Amino acid sequence: MAEVRVAVVGLGFGAAVHLPALTSIPNATLIGVLGRDASKTSSVLNRLSLQQDLLAHSIDEILGREPNVIMLAVPPHANEQLALRAIRSGCAVLSEKPLSNTLASAQRLADAARESSLLTGVDFQFAELPVFQRLATAISSGLIGQVNHVDITWAVHSFAQQHRKWSWKTDQKCGGGVLSLLGSHLLYLVEWLFGPVVRLTSSCSSSSTAHFTPTGETPAEDFVNLSLEHASGTIVNAVISNSSPGIHRHLWHICGTDGSLVLENNTPDYMQGFTLNGMEDSNDITSHRLREVSDDGRIAPFRSLAQRFLSEVASGSTVFTPSFHDAVRVQYLIESAKLSSENRRTLSVQNNAARIR
Repeated sequence: MAEVRVAVVGLGFGAAVHLPALTSIPNATLIGVLGRDASKTSSVLNRLSLQQDLLAHSIDEILGREPNVIMLAVPPHANEQLALRAIRSGCAVLSEKPLSNTLASAQRLADAARESSLLTGVDFQFAELPVFQRLATAISSGLIGQVNHVDITWAVHSFAQQHRKWSWKTDQKCGGGVLSLLGSHLLYLVEWLFGPVVRLTSSCSSSSTAHFTPTGETPAEDFVNLSLEHASGTIVNAVISNSSPGIHRHLWHICGTDGSLVLENNTPDYMQGFTLNGMEDSNDITSHRLREVSDDGRIAPFRSLAQRFLSEVASGSTVFTPSFHDAVRVQYLIESAKLSSENRRTLSVQNNAARIR
């Protein structure tokens, strides 16, 4: 397989997940790393036993090294400028989610990618987990019949909430909030599993974040109660919270006409620890668990997605899922949820908007 020259921009998630994952992808050649602080970037390179000459001081320096792929792990409000620079320089882009802090910005990125015919990808990594792939197979094969309703509880106590730490993750204008951090994954997954959403009702609260919001700033939501009606007739009810002290639970009850499935993770690792079990007539499904164990459970699914992406880049493909197009759909659903909560009403979701494929 042809070599793919890769640069990583952003060293929060980038240092924790992107760089460790890249070191085990055979055709990936790391040619540059860019963070906000050069001394911290140098420390990261030392910690990961990477060469210091990878350190770059600007996006111009990164682009001057002629990467084939830019991997972006920056806050949503900073993503558009960097992604556009990469696309205009002829680089494929693999971005963290959400794609941006507004729908208009996300759409501009998707438009630029489409006009350039460059490959784009977004790290909706839960769909890479074997347990979610097994769930998708069970649903599509009709193992539990028609899915009638789904109840989801995703409740955690994030580092920012525990320590009352103000950052982009708690700042509404920067694209923070539980809808961006967790809800973006959930909204991608429900359309991937159950088809397009046609109606949406949401209630959001920022009451926990409000306690440590600086004067003049706007707290992002930290709790969401979401109801989704899909074109298939499936109803999804979800509670999402990153402000739940003492709890780390990710639970799905999927109820069909012929049986039910339970997907659950009660461990503090967002990715490792899921089990999938059948109930009643669907009890022939065996328990499935992500078997790869690492210090950070996010590395394995990101590696899977990144390896797929780099393989498509090497082959010259212009089609990849999930793409910027898919991320626009998620951004549209996020903004619809916020609007529903603000106006306290159910919204019809546009069928002609981008849809998860």
